[in-house]
Amino acid sequence: MQQDEKSTTVKIAQERAVEIYARLAEGQRFNCSDLVEEFGVSLRSIQRNIEMIRKVLDKSILNGGGWQSLYFDRAENTYKMDPPIRNLLDKSEAFAVIKILLESRSFNNEEMKRLVDKLVNCCIAPQERVDFYNQINREFANYIQPRHSKRIIYDVWELEEAVHKRKVVEIFYKRKDGTVVAHNIMPVALMFSEFYFYVIAYIKSEKLDNISADKRFPTVFRVDRVTYKKVLHDQRFSLEGISSFSESEIRKRVQFMYGGPLRKIRFYCLNESVEAALDRLPTAYVVSKDDTRSFIEAEVYGDGVDMWLRSQGDRIEVVL
Repeated sequence: MQQDEKSTTVKIAQERAVEIYARLAEGQRFNCSDLVEEFGVSLRSIQRNIEMIRKVLDKSILNGGGWQSLYFDRAENTYKMDPPIRNLLDKSEAFAVIKILLESRSFNNEEMKRLVDKLVNCCIAPQERVDFYNQINREFANYIQPRHSKRIIYDVWELEEAVHKRKVVEIFYKRKDGTVVAHNIMPVALMFSEFYFYVIAYIKSEKLDNISADKRFPTVFRVDRVTYKKVLHDQRFSLEGISSFSESEIRKRVQFMYGGPLRKIRFYCLNESVEAALDRLPTAYVVSKDDTRSFIEAEVYGDGVDMWLRSQGDRIEVVL
């Protein structure tokens, strides 16, 4: 009878060690006190489990078959595995990402809920999900989907692949006035700004192809207004001769989601607002400064920047 009890105790301890290892492998962190309370065993029992896991991992490394190690992080007062099998977001990181997603108002209710649920299921331990959902439910209850209410995740990904593979895309595009126009576009970047995804592209046509490269500029299309699209897999394009800028440089100059010729802007900015101006305009740099204001230059495409400049009031003085 005593032998059976001993076997049962050993089996329970082994199962507990396996459970602890599985959580560590998933990227979870914890201290012994948490586990004592959860499993209802002594601190000594948990310490033996931890030591058992450490020995197995160390032996695996010595035999050339492993790469993980278990250690105690004194700064966080937790045990962790390095590297975990799946390096997932912790609770604070998952909350931050979900908060940004919800504040972006970029997806309809269905797509946003699916994204949030997947993040929670991937990153948050099952026993902690109820409490975590209680923390984010208030955020989600106040979520307002974009007016277009369309599913766009697949469209965004398909356009991103076209950007990556340099493939021409045929689209029907609904303008602000409701008219629909057809274009073959050469997409060079996909961007997100203030609730919407945009594809930055050059229009492909015989008429435009004859325009000199220095006069070509990208056009901005809002993804949710693309009513039809077809990736032309047999038609690839090259940016050579189209633009002197790389994709990253184009991104820096299309900050207001307006197309148009490349232009240089110059303005004086109060020193207290310089940081915000430089963040808003990635190509901006300070030419000179005095005690109260700085002289700034930047390059942008189109006239969208004019609205931002006017919105700054007395903080900015434009130099014509």
